[in-house]
Amino acid sequence: MSDNGGRFFDGLVFGALLGAIFAVLYAPQSGDKTRDWLRKAKEENQDLIDSTRETTENLINTTKSTIEQGIDKLSKAVDAKKAKAEE
Repeated sequence: MSDNGGRFFDGLVFGALLGAIFAVLYAPQSGDKTRDWLRKAKEENQDLIDSTRETTENLINTTKSTIEQGIDKLSKAVDAKKAKAEE
């Protein structure tokens, strides 16, 4: 359960960062100021960005593995039902 809470928090942080970036991109200020702000924000939050990237990659890999296992189990169950029905 705590793992899901951690995932939720990571998603929340990632979403907040993404929302902040889009808000800045659409804010009425010069492009130079916006690019400077984004560059500074990236440098200040690089550890968080790297951690979020790693967590996201792990989550994607875990999800892919779980889906593949589920498909394999489903395929075996379907094959077993077909074999039973053919008897």
